[in-house]
Amino acid sequence: MHSSSRGRFRIVSAASALAVASLVLAGCTAPSGNSAIDPNPPKVLKGTVSLWHFFSSSREAGVIQSVVDDFEKANPGVTVQVKSGQDDDKVQKVISSGGNIDVAISYTPEIVGKFCSTGAFVSLNPYIERDNANVADIPKKISDYTVYKGNRCALPALTDTNAMLYNRDLFDKAGIKSAPKTLSELADDAVKMTTYNPDGSIKTLGFNPIVNFYENTPLHLAPMTGATFLDENGRSNYATNPAWAKLLKWQKSLVDKFGYDKLQKFTAGLGQEFSADNAFYKGKVAIEIDGEYRTAFIDDQA
Repeated sequence: MHSSSRGRFRIVSAASALAVASLVLAGCTAPSGNSAIDPNPPKVLKGTVSLWHFFSSSREAGVIQSVVDDFEKANPGVTVQVKSGQDDDKVQKVISSGGNIDVAISYTPEIVGKFCSTGAFVSLNPYIERDNANVADIPKKISDYTVYKGNRCALPALTDTNAMLYNRDLFDKAGIKSAPKTLSELADDAVKMTTYNPDGSIKTLGFNPIVNFYENTPLHLAPMTGATFLDENGRSNYATNPAWAKLLKWQKSLVDKFGYDKLQKFTAGLGQEFSADNAFYKGKVAIEIDGEYRTAFIDDQA
């Protein structure tokens, strides 16, 4: 276990890994083969290229900008136009409207299949072959989920490790001695640490089971029961994998304990995930699923 340098937050068992893909885009159509590109790699790079990324904090966006600065210094003929704070939805809308985005950094590999299959993301295969780029160093797991049906339209940019974070002060106040290690323990602890206002509305919540609250996505919750997305034939197994049923039944039972309407009202009043008003910082939520990057945000904001 690791504690942050400020406050009394703790991180326990790693839950899942997330790769963020760096993507090359070209409107809504992709080149079909080597004939669509110059057969000879340019000796000197020249021109202007746009880079969209989702980082919004000055600290994280500053790291991206430092890489851009290094690239422009090494390639003085290239100007990179950076646009920060652009999530996948915004990128998709620009592509759909015929707007120009040359390179984008996404925060999830979940969109690779969708964007590769429609041609929104350009195939990198012709460029890799032409330039003899070595992609063999990419670990197999990461390589698998940045390729769609043999078409590499994305390259890995970074990997996040998700974990369960908990607030030790709230645990101590509830008389809970250790972090939960099973789904039933998590549910029991969540109920114990939930408090209510005089009108019955939720005041503080042990764990928020609402999907899409902060990092509560299927990708991050699946490791809790070992659920997988595809079977051995590469087909969706949502309807057949019992691990999904176990996770959904557990989530539904916890929602029912708190009350769906109460949870929705409580969640609607919480601060933004990547702001200093994050509900976990404020002690409004005792346990959450989050990435390793949260420790830096805690140091900076809490």
